[in-house]
Amino acid sequence: RRSFTFGICVHVFLSFLAYYTECSTHWVVTEDGKIQPQIDSVFSLRRPYDLLGLLAQEERAVQVEEFKQQLLQRKQEIDWCEDQASDVEQRLYSTDKDCLLAGQPLTDFDLYVSTVVPFDHKIQSHWEKIDQRAARGDLPKPNCSRALDLDFSMHAFEHLTGVRERKNLTMTPEAGLHRAVSAIEGTEQFGYEVYKAMAKNNTSWVIFNLAAYYWREQGDAASAIECVRRALHFSPREHKDVALISLGNVLHRAHLSEEAAIVVHAAVDTAPDNAICHFTLGNIYAVLADYNKSVVCFENTLKVQPDFQNARQRLHAVHCHSKLEIALEAQHT
Repeated sequence: RRSFTFGICVHVFLSFLAYYTECSTHWVVTEDGKIQPQIDSVFSLRRPYDLLGLLAQEERAVQVEEFKQQLLQRKQEIDWCEDQASDVEQRLYSTDKDCLLAGQPLTDFDLYVSTVVPFDHKIQSHWEKIDQRAARGDLPKPNCSRALDLDFSMHAFEHLTGVRERKNLTMTPEAGLHRAVSAIEGTEQFGYEVYKAMAKNNTSWVIFNLAAYYWREQGDAASAIECVRRALHFSPREHKDVALISLGNVLHRAHLSEEAAIVVHAAVDTAPDNAICHFTLGNIYAVLADYNKSVVCFENTLKVQPDFQNARQRLHAVHCHSKLEIALEAQHT
């Protein structure tokens, strides 16, 4: 019985030792003269008992070395292509006529630049003498949803995801936007004047457009779209381009450029002689990398307004960028 118990203890001990013991099939001598396993070696075997694996070690080592050389060669090719691409880019920017006339690469232009459609409807007549309480910082803001309930409108592009899910949109603020339509300096003061005008007339498309400008300047996409929806609902057809361009800007800056293109196309249909509509659409198509359409839009801008220098520069920049992409593609084929 005593020997039986001793045998069990030995068995348990050996099992325990085997469980917590690691083995290695490749050993190296360190700089200190110590012998230790090298797990990351190509000669290390995961199955030390595999005789065929042991015999094939040399062959695998040769394959690993070949793979290494192939990767190094591929890296050299990639580095060479990058150097060549840089040379092509520099040569094109310094010699091509369109690149020179553009003045800078297309990627350096602000393709999300804010645009508004000027409209002269005696805006100042919508509010009384300007209140000088701006310094208090507690001025009410123009809340279009509270001013007028509008669950649905056939004119407000409700089928677009950006309009339906407007509460989930984020956009960068459009600083100083209200100065395009008003002489009021402060943004909050401008918003307060719009708030007072809206309290007196909650069906004015002009006021709702001004409110949309305020919220665009604040970077509040949801509130801006609420105001634009009401502006579109009440706008006469000949003036719908004002609200459509505003909506297109919000969607574009919220990175829904494809939907923005749909809206701005509607603005172009409404006001084909409005250079701002074509210019806005040209920027959108440049972001979408549809350079052919972008060129057409900037050309239409210049047909309507030949002295639109910003559009002319962007036209050349799009031509230049398109040539650069073609040159780089040809180099890598």
